[in-house]
Amino acid sequence: MTPRPTRLRPLSDLELESYDHLDPDLARKVRVAKIPLLPGRYVGVTLGPLVVLQTDEPVDGTSALLAHELVHVRQWQQQGPLRFVTGYLGAFASELWRCRRWNQAYRAIPAEVEARSEATRWAQRRHRRHDHEPD
Repeated sequence: MTPRPTRLRPLSDLELESYDHLDPDLARKVRVAKIPLLPGRYVGVTLGPLVVLQTDEPVDGTSALLAHELVHVRQWQQQGPLRFVTGYLGAFASELWRCRRWNQAYRAIPAEVEARSEATRWAQRRHRRHDHEPD
């Protein structure tokens, strides 16, 4: 039996405030769904404004995984579906041909490099803000 996706949900108010690396207008268009079985070792997949996650992530704006996937939402929006998908798959195929290692090829995709980098910067900003909050 194929697992059913959970209902699509918008980003919560806390998420809209926290994920400040995504334009607020675009963030309001995002929908998140949980599908327990994604292919391979993937834990998140983005298709335009749809973010599919393998697990339930906190809705309080603290999820590094969701921060990463939201970068892909922006990439889709900026590049359009055709350019994003062909660029993503083309980079993966080229790197896989070069290195012959699936995970290494995946990690070298420019869209993934950018998403990891931006999500890391988001987490660092969030951590600095949290450290400066009064107790």
